[in-house]
Amino acid sequence: MKMSLAFFLVLFSMTVAESAPAVSHYQISTEDYPPYNHYDKNKSIVGLATNKVRKIMETSGFQYEIRLYPWLRAYNRALSGARQYVIGGLEGDASLSELKRQGFKTESVVTNWLNKDKLVGQRIQLWIDDPVYIDFEKQKGTEFFDYVKVVHIASVDLFLACNISTPLNEVELLHKSAGGF
Repeated sequence: MKMSLAFFLVLFSMTVAESAPAVSHYQISTEDYPPYNHYDKNKSIVGLATNKVRKIMETSGFQYEIRLYPWLRAYNRALSGARQYVIGGLEGDASLSELKRQGFKTESVVTNWLNKDKLVGQRIQLWIDDPVYIDFEKQKGTEFFDYVKVVHIASVDLFLACNISTPLNEVELLHKSAGGF
């Protein structure tokens, strides 16, 4: 079974509002990735995602500028703003480990839910996690807070692993059965 899992940084907006000055002008970096973000024939930045961002910014009343960069440069620019914060995540999580390897300030927990308390207590300012997990907790009725997706870190494919002794015909049936997902 193949599913996309997006990891991202979660930002507790109240913490940032209390600890950072108000920003009225935003520099937005995005990657050249049609049809989501690209130049049109008039050299304007357009696309499915760009149009949504423009609507959000216009509704908020903030001034903004969108700049289009090659993917790696946009990714690095987006992450560079997070270097000033402590990022919380789950111990052993590949995303948190990668950020730590890249020199980010990180704190890990053994139970993911402890990051919520660290955010509220301002021991961390960002939380790297899976949006599916947070939505799952909210649907269960877990008291949560509003969060802002800061940056999409990576997508991974999830697979159903079988024991090596599983008969091949059963593995093939499982593979065929997962085809519609």
